[in-house]
Amino acid sequence: MRKAPYILLLAALTAMACTPETTCHVSTESRMRVGIVGDTLDLEGKIVNYALDSLTIVGVGQDSILFDNIKLTKSYNMPLRPDQEEAAFAICYHNYWDTLKVTYTNHRRFISLACGESTAYTLKTADVTPHGWVDSVCIVSTDIDITPKENIVLYIHGY
Repeated sequence: MRKAPYILLLAALTAMACTPETTCHVSTESRMRVGIVGDTLDLEGKIVNYALDSLTIVGVGQDSILFDNIKLTKSYNMPLRPDQEEAAFAICYHNYWDTLKVTYTNHRRFISLACGESTAYTLKTADVTPHGWVDSVCIVSTDIDITPKENIVLYIHGY
């Protein structure tokens, strides 16, 4: 008879452990992270890596500004459209506009019962049309999902 309360308690705890979670605690939106790397010389002639003091980013073919005059940024998260396989972003720094163009494939990934699925992307290409401040572009990770990591690096001229 003394074992009955313990058995009931164990059964209740087991039932609670098997109950599916109904709340999603993670972001289900995949974003492409673009890093900015630039070196310049300080007054003593030493190489210094710096963050840009103002940056404006507009999606080409979109009617809204994604980032307007953001300050001291070394990376930013860019949205991709799941119904497309290419995107272009006009990026302005000190009145110089460069365009970042990317191509990608998209696919659905299961996250959990509570969160459902998310669109993930695989980068295929990244190009920049340099008009002044971007020197080159490099893909560092082709996998774009809900895990925050740098996917593209823009190498910029020192100012």
